[in-house]
Amino acid sequence: MSKLRVAVLEDEPTMLKELVARLRRSEAVDVVAFARDRISFISEVAAQRPEALVLDIDLVGEPEGGLAVAKELALPVLFFSGHVGRNLEAIEVLDAVRSRLPVAHLTKTCADEVFLNRLRKFVEQVRAWRKHQRVALRPKNKGSTIEVEFDEIVAITVDRGSATHNNKCVLFKERKPIVLAKVSLVHLPNIGFTEEVFEQISSDWVVNRFNALEWTRSAVKIRYMKTEGAMATEVLPIKEAFRKGRG
Repeated sequence: MSKLRVAVLEDEPTMLKELVARLRRSEAVDVVAFARDRISFISEVAAQRPEALVLDIDLVGEPEGGLAVAKELALPVLFFSGHVGRNLEAIEVLDAVRSRLPVAHLTKTCADEVFLNRLRKFVEQVRAWRKHQRVALRPKNKGSTIEVEFDEIVAITVDRGSATHNNKCVLFKERKPIVLAKVSLVHLPNIGFTEEVFEQISSDWVVNRFNALEWTRSAVKIRYMKTEGAMATEVLPIKEAFRKGRG
């Protein structure tokens, strides 16, 4: 099983180095990005597309900077802070508001065994969250719905074989596409495609942020099965209006 991709925010340089090393030694996660301030961190997250965040709370000049990051980025979060106690109510509120997303916390003084056990539990929670997310789809010209896991879906786009832009094509990793009739990309969250997982990159494309092969500031690479059963790889441009702070 692949490691969980995480990004780390910690403003103290020595602590950041130690935390990254500690996380990597755990063999439970892969640290794909890290930064010491909120702005740089958000830029790194946009570029590296982690699956979860490990956040300090009290940043230089921003006593609740880590909380602000967690509110801005719709990703599972593990707070690792020396100020968990005074921020516990805010963490609990975030956990309640983000009911679908795992939210956990650890104090910086915790023992290695506690750190490792809580980290592994958090990883399991994130994997379970992703595995059990499903959406019910009604394919065009079919009377019944089918239920699919989010992790099967690569992207949703305008059906290129249709005369109307109202029809959308759902692309999968290991199954042929299906067409949905009269669906707007903007309103996909209303039928179950949560914004925590599916990100709109243009007026024609929404991508599963966890199933893309590669992200850059201006493009995303995806791989999916075509109607005839062959595999296709595409590099999709991310339009300026949809870049969400990619720098």
